[in-house]
Amino acid sequence: MRDQILRVAGYDVDSCETHEEALAKATSNRYDLILIDIDSQHNVRHAEELCSAVKTADPKQRVVFVCNWRVAILNECPDDIVRSEFDPVGFLSGVAAALQDNEAG
Repeated sequence: MRDQILRVAGYDVDSCETHEEALAKATSNRYDLILIDIDSQHNVRHAEELCSAVKTADPKQRVVFVCNWRVAILNECPDDIVRSEFDPVGFLSGVAAALQDNEAG
């Protein structure tokens, strides 16, 4: 659903289903922004591992966690967190802000 929201808003999206596929793409391509969708507290560890692997391969790669308010991120790996509580407009605003930060930094 989030991929489609981004596409409708005019973003190019490259999406993955697995941690392994995401890591392979992230370490072989340069992206303006990598979004790691965290759908539950149980997946935070996997998101942190993926973020760490991406940042190890390319420390300048911007990585953002996308999650709802119930997920507490206690790790400093992501460059930002986009809170997405089933609010497409808020989600797009968060992505746009993260991309703006990327261009400024």
